[in-house]
Order: sequence, then structure tokens, then C-alpha cells
Amino acid sequence: MAEEREISAATPSEREALTRAVAANIATLRQSRKMTQLELGEALNYSDKAISKWERAEAVPDVFVLSDIARMFGVTVDWLLASHEGEAAPPPPENDRRHRRSVIMLLSFFGVWTVATITFVTLAMLGIIAWQVFIYALPVSLTVLLVLISCWGKRSTIFLLIAALVGSVLLTAYIALLPQREWVLFLLAAPAELCVLLSYLLVRKRRR
Repeated sequence: MAEEREISAATPSEREALTRAVAANIATLRQSRKMTQLELGEALNYSDKAISKWERAEAVPDVFVLSDIARMFGVTVDWLLASHEGEAAPPPPENDRRHRRSVIMLLSFFGVWTVATITFVTLAMLGIIAWQVFIYALPVSLTVLLVLISCWGKRSTIFLLIAALVGSVLLTAYIALLPQREWVLFLLAAPAELCVLLSYLLVRKRRR
């Protein structure tokens, strides 16, 4: 583990204020990302004891470590050196947000299919083979994705999901009408998908 530079007992008041600002900023950033001192230490190749000293203003990391911390949390070294008392921690870097959003969307999507699988297995154990639950899970999972992506995603992706959702709803309605499979339901697909396509082209033209 690398060694941190100890603060001299004869530190001037200005340097002490700077050290305390760095200590508070490191603690604020770490806590805002819900990291433990051990996790931050491992990420920086330091011990958790070193992190604890930094946050208690008993020692300060060198300039290279400050640069690593700034890059890790999406801030500048100048931000780390300034006092931000009473201010909220800056938001995580865009890459971190995208990663978290992707994980949330995947968990939500597969969560629906997990529930469908559990339902299918439970019914199968009771002697009921209801494979239709997987068909019904399709529009539900697409709806979940549509809600999440409408908040975080791109407009083009939203229209693609709407098109997929329209098709899945018609398929679900078709399956639900067994044994009277009303194939005429799929006649609705053409105008519905055409409306989605025209809406996408209209929005795209306006943005340009």
C-alpha cells in the first residue's frame, strides 16, 4: 500500500483549512456513492486506515492520488481543494449514471420474466401447463422498459419500443382468444405501426 504524507504539527492555518476541505470533500464524495472506506481504499490501492486519516484531516493524499480521486468521482482537483460546506455532492459521472440506469432496466425487464417463470412452474406443479404466461409477460416487460426509457432513453428507442409493444399486445390478444383465434386482429397492426412510424418521422423532422 502506498504511504500518505503526514500533516506536520506546524501546519499554517491556511494549510489546515485546505486539509480540512479535502477531508470533507473526500468523505462527502465517498458517502454520496455509498462506498465504504475499505472499498475506496481498494480502488485507490490504499488501506482503509489511510482513507480514515484523510477524512479526519490527519493526512492528505499526494497530488497524483487527488487526481485519481477527482477522475473517479467526476470532479476536478480544484473542486477537491475548495470548501463546499453546506453544498450537495456533485452528481456521479455520466458513465456511472448510464451504467446504473442500464442495470436498473435489465433488472426490471428480467424481473418480469422471472415472475412469469415462477408462475409457470407453480402452475405446472399443480398440473396446469400455462405456457401463455410467457406471452403475457412480453407486453408487460416492454411496458416497464418503455416507462424507464421514456425517462432516461433516446426518443428513437422509445418509438421502437412502442412499435414492439403494439405488436406484443395484438399477439397477446390473439392468444387470449384461444381457441377462437381471431386473425383479423393483426389487420390492426399495419395502421398502428404506421402511426408509430409517422410519429417518429414527425418528431425527428421537428428536432432537425
